Formats: sequence, structure tokens, C-alpha cells
Amino acid sequence: MRTAATVPAHSSFQQRGDVATKWPVLQAAAEMAHASPGPSMAPSVWAPAPMQDAPVRDGAQSIIRTLKESDTGAITRASVCFGRSMRTDPTMTYVTGGRCPERVGALFEQVAAMCMRGARDPATIWLLETPRSGGDSDSADVVCIASEYPAAYPSDWELLRAGLLRVLLACPGWGVVRALMSLMSQFSTPKAHFNKEHGDFLYIWCFGTAPEQQGRGLGSQLMRRVLQHADAKYLPVYLEASGAASAAFYRRHGFLDIKQVRASPGAPELYIMARPRASQLQQQAQQQGQQ
Repeated sequence: MRTAATVPAHSSFQQRGDVATKWPVLQAAAEMAHASPGPSMAPSVWAPAPMQDAPVRDGAQSIIRTLKESDTGAITRASVCFGRSMRTDPTMTYVTGGRCPERVGALFEQVAAMCMRGARDPATIWLLETPRSGGDSDSADVVCIASEYPAAYPSDWELLRAGLLRVLLACPGWGVVRALMSLMSQFSTPKAHFNKEHGDFLYIWCFGTAPEQQGRGLGSQLMRRVLQHADAKYLPVYLEASGAASAAFYRRHGFLDIKQVRASPGAPELYIMARPRASQLQQQAQQQGQQ
């Protein structure tokens, strides 16, 4: 079932006033059985920081690399990180009654792996990792999986090949499958409208921080790097945030609310949000300064 909600005009963003975990999009989950080869559905005066090809180091404590720059184990570490960050996801906790957080984490590991394997550009997938005592960890500290939409966004067929069936098989019960299908159908139209109104954008599929690393500011470090990339290419950024705490994190980084949806009546809200491109942000700042 769907929760009724009014979609504001996407030509203007709606301002709405701790750890960041992000609800992912599984394109065409509801249409998985009918998937076939073919495509999916279809200068600022502010000078942002220049792009860098080399890994970005934040002091001696952390390093940010794209998947393109990383070793062969990066997909596994990033998947484990995202899965662990989502074990207490508000929507899945509601749907499952909080009975199986480990299975919820395993589901979102498959989600992250599918998104990374399906993504066409590994340069828009970032991992933040820090030195840890006792050797290498099997989990990254923070991960962001993003794609430029629509140019680098995978088709339905590419997602099927990347692991969509494994995602559905990892769902802990039919209630979770129904919740995912409901959300996917509610996510698709606002995303298409946003693309029509604002052109290409950077779409964040997944963003999560490992539980033991939360509260250290590492999520903000990685988000700043992601936004630097978007600003250098003059792209707005779009995502769906799972829960009020995640939405608050994104608002602190300039994201504005577009719409709220629920997997079912009574379930926690998910927030469809976007951050304007750099030229719009500067224009807004100038207008505020003149008032």
C-alpha cells in the first residue's frame, strides 16, 4: 500500500528544518520478472575546489578512495560496511518487528554489492577507511555509492545481472519484499520529475557509516568529498534518506526535502531529498546576504 503525499513543484526546493545511513534504490524491483535487455527509463561564478585524481587524505587518520582507485577487496569491504550500517534501519525494523537485524544487514550487503557491480562509473563510488589496530578490517568505515543520472545509471537488465535476484532472495520474508516494491514504485516518479526539471544529477544510492565509527565526523568527511565532486561538475545531488536521523544529517549538508513516503501505513517516513547545484547555492547565499 502507498502513503498519499503531495509532490511539491521540483523547480524549487522545500526547506525543512546522527549517523548517516541511506535507503537505496533498486530500480525495477517490482518488474524484475519482466526484465529484458534495453535501456532504463528513460557555468557557475562560484569556483569549487578542483577535482583530484589521487586519493584524498584527511590528515593521518583516514583516506578516501574511489572504487576505481581501490584494491580488489573494496567491493566486499564497502558492502559489509553498508550492511552493518543498515541493521537497525527504521523501515526494516518496523517491517520485521526488529526480530532479525543480522538478516537485514545481510540484505543490505547484497543491495550495496548489486549497486556497485551495476554502476557504470567506479569513480563515483567512494570508501573512507582509517587505520585500525589488529590488522586490516573486513569493513570500510564509510561508503558512498553514487551514479550520474541518467548517463551512468544502469539499466534494468544490468541491475538484474548485477545481483537483483540475490537481493530479493536475501529479503527476510515477504513483508520485506512487499515493502521494497512499494518504495521502489514511490521513488521512481519523483526521480524522473527531478531529472525533467533540473537535468542530470548525481544520485546517491547508498551512504552508510560502520556502527563503531559513528559520531566521529567521518560521514561528514566523506560527504564533503562527494559534494566537492558534484560541485566541480555543477550537478545537483539527489537521494532517499531512511529515517529522521539520516534526513537531519543530510540537511546539515545542504539537502532540502522534496517529498516523504512510507513503505506502508504506520511505517517510519523516508525522505526524498536533493541539494541544489553550486550555482543555485551561490545565488541563494547572495539573496540572503542582500536581505
